[in-house]
Amino acid sequence: MVDSVRKIADLDLDFIPHPVSGDVPVLRDAEAVKRSLRNLMLTGRFERPFQPNIGANIKQLLFEPISPLTQHSIELSIKETIQKYEPRVKIISLSVIVSPDENGYNVVLAFAIDQISEVATVDFFLERLR
Repeated sequence: MVDSVRKIADLDLDFIPHPVSGDVPVLRDAEAVKRSLRNLMLTGRFERPFQPNIGANIKQLLFEPISPLTQHSIELSIKETIQKYEPRVKIISLSVIVSPDENGYNVVLAFAIDQISEVATVDFFLERLR
């Protein structure tokens, strides 16, 4: 019997070799999609050669004053980027939480992966770096 569910796989971009085989590890299923989402969120426009429009361009918003308007803009940018560039994902919930003491935003994204019927969560902290 052939498995009709298509598996998701991607290279681990840390390029740390596997201790036994020496090969670059492969991320599978939810971990591969999480890595893809994180890369999309942290990529700015014009950073990728030959694909200048890919990315959420959130870094630009981090230099705006911390306010509900900036928080909403980050949330909207994340949603639009996922809908446009990551068709495997359906957003369940997205929260962008202002952290004025750390001068940044905590992003928590819960999503479902269509191909494997799995729910996963990715969270990261956005802060401006000089």
